[in-house]
Amino acid sequence: MSRTGTPSGFEEQAKLFASQGGLWLDYRHCDQPYIAERGIGRYARALVSELRAVEGLQFRLIEDSGWPPVPRGLAWERLVNQHVRFPYRLRKVRPALVHFLNPELATPFAPRPFVVTVHDLMRLRHPQWFPALRRKALLQWRLTEAAIRRASAVVAVSESTAHDVVQLLGVKRERITVTPLAPGPCFCPADPDASRARLSRELGLSGQYVLGVGGFDPRKSVAELVRTFAGETALGAATLVLAGPFCVSQSFVDVIESISASRLWDRVILTSHVPDDLLADLY
Repeated sequence: MSRTGTPSGFEEQAKLFASQGGLWLDYRHCDQPYIAERGIGRYARALVSELRAVEGLQFRLIEDSGWPPVPRGLAWERLVNQHVRFPYRLRKVRPALVHFLNPELATPFAPRPFVVTVHDLMRLRHPQWFPALRRKALLQWRLTEAAIRRASAVVAVSESTAHDVVQLLGVKRERITVTPLAPGPCFCPADPDASRARLSRELGLSGQYVLGVGGFDPRKSVAELVRTFAGETALGAATLVLAGPFCVSQSFVDVIESISASRLWDRVILTSHVPDDLLADLY
């Protein structure tokens, strides 16, 4: 199995599909900053890199240019382009197989066979973590669910996700392949002294610290992490490092208020997004 969790035998199947009319990977949005810095963007880049290393395998990327644009947000234009114009274009190129790397861009109207990678089903498993969905957002998510149900095969990044796909969407377990994720090549043991020197230089960080990595949306419970850190006397003078992109949201405001209420500003570092090499040093 490769670093991206590519199952054995996948290369041969991919070569067969490519020879029959073309293997297409839906790479739309994956280079956009709001996706590239998230797990989906990392997954897409790693998978494409691994597949390019397979000798004799040819595939094409469906990228943002040259295809009906899928704007961010909940515009009707997105629904029309994603679920009408895009599948129409796909049918004209007659791909042998399409793999949707981001389930939110999948459409149930794509020509089969197609594969959808599912990273999680948090909107269904924990709806309380998300604000009330407007009508267009609800419609978009229902279409995503329909695409997963109609997919010829589903790739899940964990057994937990596979379980949710079966339980919440009714997909048969034999249609799901679990490909566990793995760290990228930069996340490997490094010289501790060099890492400490870089952290001191880049972040002003020294001594012991507690690290939190991820976004600030409600399901990350970052405000609760801050409050727990404040009440844990055993940590002494340790620093809390919160690494992740900032966002304008109530959950981010809650984090800021928790830091202020706990009087922790002298012990908390907010890094925003950090590059992979510096993130590896933090780990």
